[in-house]
Amino acid sequence: MNELWRDLQIVQSVNRWLTYTASRLAKSVALVSVSSCEDFEGFNRTATGFAVDRNVVVSVAHLGLYPSQGVCLVDANGSRFGGRVLDIDERWDMAFIESSTPLEPLRLS
Repeated sequence: MNELWRDLQIVQSVNRWLTYTASRLAKSVALVSVSSCEDFEGFNRTATGFAVDRNVVVSVAHLGLYPSQGVCLVDANGSRFGGRVLDIDERWDMAFIESSTPLEPLRLS
């Protein structure tokens, strides 16, 4: 019975950690769409991105993005807000996007 109780405590502890981590992730992740927010056509040419700073999202560059291009960002709640491509690193397939709405960067440490 003690082993079962210990296993239950471990499962509960892991569940609390996963719930906490998922709630933090949701504040840091955004959908990046090549469409403008005004002409948002749904999930056409999209990728995920994550906040590395309050107003900077990193995503993939192979969507055909280019510096100064406007994009639409969608947060985990479905809110849409504008973004602008700051720079592209083609070697690493990364796009750095300025977000018009602050996101919460995910701290990995």
